[in-house]
Amino acid sequence: MTFDHAGSVAYHCDNHASMGMTGTITVRAATSVGVPITSGFTGTWTDVGATGQLGINLEVLPGGNLVAEAYMFAPAGGQAWVGGVGPIIDGDHATITVSTINGPGGRFAPNFDPAQVQNSTWGTMSLHFSDCNNGVLDWVSSVPGYASGSLPIFRVTLPAGLSCP
Repeated sequence: MTFDHAGSVAYHCDNHASMGMTGTITVRAATSVGVPITSGFTGTWTDVGATGQLGINLEVLPGGNLVAEAYMFAPAGGQAWVGGVGPIIDGDHATITVSTINGPGGRFAPNFDPAQVQNSTWGTMSLHFSDCNNGVLDWVSSVPGYASGSLPIFRVTLPAGLSCP
């Protein structure tokens, strides 16, 4: 199916709609030019629905790299933290391979056991911004339950001393 304008399109499975096999596809308007990612994008961001399902800390590093750490709920409950660093591409977007740390040794000191934790790839996060306070997070995860998706995000904090053009 091709979508040629912004809006929402509801869909359902004819045979299984009564069992919840329904959904909505939200199509956003295309943007012709991205906003350059500068140090002013450093700060805390969250999902536009402000439901608390996602928090992201971003830090723009010298040399054109972006650190992203996301805090979210795991598909089966509990919390999940993923993070990584990646290049800012063409000045206006970044795709970052993110990892998660898990295992039975992941405990607070003095019970932390580094031999019992694993750093494993979670997937990728791509960030694009329409202005200094709004953007989109797209993700693709290899971890069961997360799949792939997209969420509009907005800025929560701007650290003192930084400005975003």
